[in-house]
Amino acid sequence: MREKWLNMKYNEELDSWVVIQESQEMGLYCGESFDLYLEDGKSIPCRIELSNQWYLLLGRYGVKFNLEPKEVYKINI
Repeated sequence: MREKWLNMKYNEELDSWVVIQESQEMGLYCGESFDLYLEDGKSIPCRIELSNQWYLLLGRYGVKFNLEPKEVYKINI
């Protein structure tokens, strides 16, 4: 069974990251967990957080990855 990857993008009006599902935007909140698509079908579990900017804590060691507002990321919730 194929995993369904969704687009996650930054919404300036909401000052938040959203997931686009069936042409609707659903907001993400601090502490929400999901898998981030890497490449070749590989992914890593992560959690979204907010400090001075939005970032992800990746994998079991919680490596910090700053999100770039102009990028679109693929995730699986």
